[in-house]
Amino acid sequence: MTKACTACGSEDLDLEETPPFCNECGEEVTEEEGGSEASADLVVVAVITESVPVPNKDKLTKLRVDLGGGKEVTVVTNAKYCDAGKRIVVAKVGASLPNMEELVAKATVGGVKSEGMVCDSPMLGWSGGAAGQAVFLPESFSAGEKPPTSRPKPSS
Repeated sequence: MTKACTACGSEDLDLEETPPFCNECGEEVTEEEGGSEASADLVVVAVITESVPVPNKDKLTKLRVDLGGGKEVTVVTNAKYCDAGKRIVVAKVGASLPNMEELVAKATVGGVKSEGMVCDSPMLGWSGGAAGQAVFLPESFSAGEKPPTSRPKPSS
């Protein structure tokens, strides 16, 4: 079902902006009008496909991540040890996280456009793990899956 703006009836909606709006009349679009993925579906397992330092920014890394379903996005992070091939948890644009008042939005970080956020344990409501430290998952998790509800135990 295609969604339409209640103000003008246009179906030309920009749902990835925060707040979402109608491209035709400029009115904000409520979630009921525009619809979108449920917030729980916006926090997913991602596989890092590329990891490069952000030029002139010592602590920032630009990641290309596979979100599953053939979708890749760029995410900028200050988390360490984010190497290609590792599995992390990413909050996509529009996601709501327990320890954040605002929804995850597109942003420019260190001069690079970022379309999501690398999650740490506190963001996911997990015990254990430090704030600012990316959550790394075992290879048994695939891109696009929902992350586990608690921190996986390290394999021995």
